[in-house]
Amino acid sequence: MRIVGNKGSQFVPWLDNMRLMAMVGVLSFHFWIFFYPMAHSLHELVSTPQRILALPFQLGWEADDLFFAVSGMGLALSLTGKKPDWLTFIVARAKRIYIPYWVTVVAIFAFQGASVAAGTWDRPFGGPFTPADWICNVILVLKNGFSPFSTHYWFLYALIELYLVFPLLYMAIKRYRLRAVVAIVIFHSVWIHHPLGMGLFSQASSVIFWLASFAIGTYIGINLGEDRTRTEALLRRSLPLGMLLFVTGTVLTFYKPFDPIVHPMLGLGGVIVAFGICSLPWHLPRLTQISFEVYLVHMPFIGWYRHFFGFVEQPKVAIYVFYMVTVTIMGFALHYISGRLTTPKPLKIPEGSGSRNSPRSHEASAYQNPT
Repeated sequence: MRIVGNKGSQFVPWLDNMRLMAMVGVLSFHFWIFFYPMAHSLHELVSTPQRILALPFQLGWEADDLFFAVSGMGLALSLTGKKPDWLTFIVARAKRIYIPYWVTVVAIFAFQGASVAAGTWDRPFGGPFTPADWICNVILVLKNGFSPFSTHYWFLYALIELYLVFPLLYMAIKRYRLRAVVAIVIFHSVWIHHPLGMGLFSQASSVIFWLASFAIGTYIGINLGEDRTRTEALLRRSLPLGMLLFVTGTVLTFYKPFDPIVHPMLGLGGVIVAFGICSLPWHLPRLTQISFEVYLVHMPFIGWYRHFFGFVEQPKVAIYVFYMVTVTIMGFALHYISGRLTTPKPLKIPEGSGSRNSPRSHEASAYQNPT
């Protein structure tokens, strides 16, 4: 992720690391629940030595809050030093979601068709679907009573909604700063405590569960773009607070009366703790580039290893490694195809035109990841 401001372009590797960390957390969680029941109480979470050792897998779902916070940070950072062109902004990010999504769906349906024709058990997508199901799936519109292609695609519906409300959130947070974030967190908490019916699209209001983390990330992103050194120093000093928020939010997850405050705690605490890990000297940009495509393809193929291992459940370490490697390879393939569809061919610039090193040419070739 790059900050482009008055002082030029600044690379922020730890933000890339956060995105990758969130993706690995979600994939690991889905792997865990494929073999074990999800913990529904704090006691169950730590009931056996195996579960204690597997806490990063069991709690991988908390990476959702981290990813939405990272999304807010990335979107805010992309506007550093710029006057927002909201139409261009929304269209660019919609393309980065829809095209990889459509490519992935086509690939999975092709695999499913071949598997069914060959008489195997593999059916990554359920069905059949109604015409309304197809329309809602294709354009990622969430309404009540329809069947998504895959259950984990709920994330895409929420991301689209957050992208649409981002201009309002950004302008409010940019102007009113922490007051706006507090107001959004209060709205989030009140709504979760006492949600209102919205008719046909009541299910779409579930995006409010992630609104607080997204707003917190947007606030951090604005400050990071304005004064990176100061913001990073504040995140570093806040590590004890972040750990307290994250642990407390995790514990309160199992007590329903605290639902209204869990996500803000996990969002802010997760960002602070993740910064402590992700600001260390490591960076895997090639994996970060494909993290979105890996997420898109991983759940339908979570049992794909059984073509090689059969219906076995041991050794889980080998199965986990195989699972992560195969979905990574698939992610690279889908990223390549999507990139060829979304990246325009470079214009041939005549010799001596003086435009070869223009800022626009560099911007057009820069990697874009859904933030």
